[in-house]
Amino acid sequence: MTNFFIMVKTITVTLLFLFASAGNLLQAQNNPKADSLQFEINKESDIVFKSLLTLEYSWEIKHTNLEKAFEMSNWALSKLTAHHHAEGIAIAHSYIGMYYFIQNNLKEAIRHLKKSEKLFLPQKNYERLSRVYNNLGIVSSNLYDYDAALLYYNKSLEIKEHHLKNTDLSANLINIGTIYYDQGNYEECIRFNEEALIITLREKRITSTAAAYSNLGVAHERLGHYKKSINYALKALELYQNEINNPLSQSRAYSNLGAVYMSQGDYEEAEFYFFRALEINEEINNPTQNLVSLNNLAELYRRQKNLDKAEITIQKTLVLSNKTSDIQEELISLETASNIANDQHDYESALTYFKEYIRLSDSVYTLSNIQNMQLALTQSELAIEKVKEEKELEAKRITAQKLNIRFYFGVITALIVFSMLLIYSLEIRIPNWSFSILNFFFSLSWIANVFLYLFVESGFLESFGTQVFFLIILSVIVFGSMLHAFLQIIFSKKLGYYE
Repeated sequence: MTNFFIMVKTITVTLLFLFASAGNLLQAQNNPKADSLQFEINKESDIVFKSLLTLEYSWEIKHTNLEKAFEMSNWALSKLTAHHHAEGIAIAHSYIGMYYFIQNNLKEAIRHLKKSEKLFLPQKNYERLSRVYNNLGIVSSNLYDYDAALLYYNKSLEIKEHHLKNTDLSANLINIGTIYYDQGNYEECIRFNEEALIITLREKRITSTAAAYSNLGVAHERLGHYKKSINYALKALELYQNEINNPLSQSRAYSNLGAVYMSQGDYEEAEFYFFRALEINEEINNPTQNLVSLNNLAELYRRQKNLDKAEITIQKTLVLSNKTSDIQEELISLETASNIANDQHDYESALTYFKEYIRLSDSVYTLSNIQNMQLALTQSELAIEKVKEEKELEAKRITAQKLNIRFYFGVITALIVFSMLLIYSLEIRIPNWSFSILNFFFSLSWIANVFLYLFVESGFLESFGTQVFFLIILSVIVFGSMLHAFLQIIFSKKLGYYE
């Protein structure tokens, strides 16, 4: 049977890292800026500036009305495209990409973010480009493509280090640490969060400092460094208590501390922190976090052999889990209930809870398989699109080389034509064999120019088919030969080669 505490730690850590890496970007905020933007949009007459303001307004309302944000962004994109406003188009794609991310449509999110990257690169808009790379890292990590996530996070960090002065590097370092944590590389996670912590302390970025402390706490806990884990968790908690008004993060910090103390067998301290988490949960009315705390407390009572309290607490969690529809926490509740009943020698109830646990686990496993298949499909589609893009780039490169060759042949042809016109108009007498060579190279370069046009730019082969295209080529050769003979006769008469 899956160990309860491992499951609790997994959920707690996931929540903490989600808060640290993506929370600042994606949490809904009540921003009075939206009203100001709406006022500016209504009075603005210039369509380009109006579209840019609309994009910023859509970004402000994305969490309260995502459908409207989509609609307004697409409208702005169409107007900016019509006016060829490259920066506005890039901003629109970057915003739309993150709207798709909120919808969990990761393929479309990456597609739009990559479009914005291509547009921002030639503009050298480093501030926007840094954000795009950071967002690509977030989306890639949600696809479990950790190599790509690290690549994008490091690109964002590199841009900030070389092109953007006085910018916060700590968020990027924390994000990189998150990927290493997800990969199980806790030492690297600690290293990057320690680097971030130095910056946040020096620059007095309190929110980022608390996130770094929290992440260091959970990473050290995974390595069994309980004293360090508690030390960092307490520092994070102190900031959430005294400096940062974020009750949910404070509750999670309490839960995390209680879990570490419980793993050490210090049940009195664990109980204190679990109760503090419960008190905050009731104040902010967060059922999911309340469920986490109650599950922790039930397991604590079971380990203390206080089975009556454990049973009362776990029954609360079973009722609450049905109301919240939180499957993961319901699984933990059922496992703990089965363990409590088993400790009470109520084997029939223990078996009932365990059967329900297995049934729910199977449904979660099935759902997980479907999600994994969808992720694999998305990754495959993105890989195919990447191969197509590489092939298109290679085709464009080859076409550009062919066009360069055609340009050189064009220059040669122009020089020969100029020379022949000069000879003809001034009646410059040159040896007959010299003119024959000149005329030969003119015909050859002219035919080469036409051939390059037909093969590289015309599209005649696809339009008319092989047979017609062959006749066109044959006609060019025949015409070139006739032109060569005609020029030879004309110049011979003019220059008296036949006299």
